Amino acid sequence: MASVNRDRVLSALAIILFSFALGTLSIIVPLLGMHAGYTPSAIGLLVAIAAVAQLITRLYMGALMRRIPDKSFLVGSGVMIAVSCALLALPPVFVVFVASQLVQGAARAFFWTSSQTHAVRTSAAPVSGLRDVNLAAGVGAFLGPAVAGYLWEISVQLPLMVGVVAGSVAVVPAALLIKFPPFTAKPSSPTGRDVRLWRRPGVNAACWMNTSAGAWKSLLDSYVPLALSLAGQPAAVIGILLSLANATVLAGSTLSGWVRNRGVRASLVIGVLTTGLGLAAVGPFAGLTAPVAVALAVSGIGAGILQTVGPAIAAEKVHPEERGDALALTGTFRATALLLSPLAMAGLVTLAPVTAALIPHLGLGTWPLVGEECETAVRYAVRSGYRLIDTAFQYRNEDAVGRGIRTAGVPREELFVSSKFNKESHSVDGVQRAYDRSLHTLGLDYLDMFMCHWPVPALDQYPEAWKGLVKLLDEGRVKAIGVSNFKPNHLEKIVAATGVVPDVNQIQLSPDLARLPPRAVHQDLGITTEAWSPIGRESGLRDHPIVAEIAQRAAKTPAQVLLRWHVQQGIVPIPQAAKPEWLVENISVFDFFLTAEDMEALAGLDRGENAARDSDAPENGH
Repeated sequence: MASVNRDRVLSALAIILFSFALGTLSIIVPLLGMHAGYTPSAIGLLVAIAAVAQLITRLYMGALMRRIPDKSFLVGSGVMIAVSCALLALPPVFVVFVASQLVQGAARAFFWTSSQTHAVRTSAAPVSGLRDVNLAAGVGAFLGPAVAGYLWEISVQLPLMVGVVAGSVAVVPAALLIKFPPFTAKPSSPTGRDVRLWRRPGVNAACWMNTSAGAWKSLLDSYVPLALSLAGQPAAVIGILLSLANATVLAGSTLSGWVRNRGVRASLVIGVLTTGLGLAAVGPFAGLTAPVAVALAVSGIGAGILQTVGPAIAAEKVHPEERGDALALTGTFRATALLLSPLAMAGLVTLAPVTAALIPHLGLGTWPLVGEECETAVRYAVRSGYRLIDTAFQYRNEDAVGRGIRTAGVPREELFVSSKFNKESHSVDGVQRAYDRSLHTLGLDYLDMFMCHWPVPALDQYPEAWKGLVKLLDEGRVKAIGVSNFKPNHLEKIVAATGVVPDVNQIQLSPDLARLPPRAVHQDLGITTEAWSPIGRESGLRDHPIVAEIAQRAAKTPAQVLLRWHVQQGIVPIPQAAKPEWLVENISVFDFFLTAEDMEALAGLDRGENAARDSDAPENGH
């Protein structure tokens, strides 16, 4: 008994260290990919490469475990995860990413299959042994992303070096574990056994449970940090949020015994629903720290249930000598999900480059800033956390905006830069020339989004301008295309002409100009609403008694209350500011909520659609 207890302690230590290194990679791979300039699709494919390696390795694990002791796999896995971290410390060329991901995927297959079989062999009940594995894994997975996110802010290389150390040290306790003999081979072929295992009652449900857990882990390690980063969350916060998700896996594992007693079907339904609903809520709230934390916590609990109860059921339903095969089989289903989930997301991002989750939730408007004042404001804004920067040819400040971006010290790929063209460019060729002119003036290689500034219906050339934008998108020169100050009838006309819906419509919008009719159309078409003049400077909205009362109650400024009104409804405000204190004030709106009563009070300020600037009027538009 003493040797078994000692073995469990050593096993837990090895698991914590391995999952710490793996948790480090879960946040560093997407962030390093963005830092190196890779697209969201490319990052998803990189994560899928690790899943391919894991899937192929899992397919042979059953046969390998009948020849090699599980302890040997655990030792080798520690070395491999350290190598995976070390490779990423090299210059970030694509082949290095691929090599690191291949090693990581194989290490995961070796480690988790062998650690689960080792735990089952040292425990009276499979569910208790697997619960211990997941509890230890949860500790490492909690610490890894949190530490990595913090160290990333200091140095890109530092978290990778810590991952190398963690993986290397994991070899020591793994080498001291009890050396169980390989599983005994059965008369039937491995292929025949796998077919029978898959068809056995309980084992099939266990496979689907592990599939769901794999999909959760895959998205948590790829598109969740990507969406959070593009929504403006700093690396340290992303690390904490991922750590929270991994920590709540512990709670799910703790509940696994109770859930298992409810039966196989109930275990599957409870785990899948909790995981899926929690994860689905992350995208719409990516810029809101508290709701994302709750959503990830809920999904983590579900994942903890799935990845503990699923393998336990598989181990319970087979002969003891088939447990290695059963756990390898459920692991193969998990690896398949790890492969297919990022590939599916990569396809979605390729087909729809801009979504609500990928556009920063608040940006910097730059009108009427020019010259050094504009350059300084943009540079300070980017350094303060702004990731969406908006300009236009009409503002006559693209040169200053470009200088501010280039001197801010933040990688270009972390920013979302948009500009707009005037009525003189309302033709297919004119849009191409306007885009090239804006790039030259900005001094940038590309724009994330290019937009038609006003429809100017008197010219009736805006459908041709939209065709020019669609051509830019088809050529891959921009990630998104949008319009500004377009009414619903203008949107209807350009969609009818091209079949392409704008990603964004930027309109005059604030609580006293709520613009409910166009917003309803935007929602129906899937258009993101951006708001210029979001705090109503022209109308003196910040000084309104209702706004002041809400601000006092929330311990926030009136401007923060007004910007929070936008963000809380999924509207992207782009307030203009030049002073450092105002820039910081405007972006600090993600740590509080307006109550239903507050929102209702602000709704009463709406002056109606006719109070907004009319884009059909001859005097409006350029």
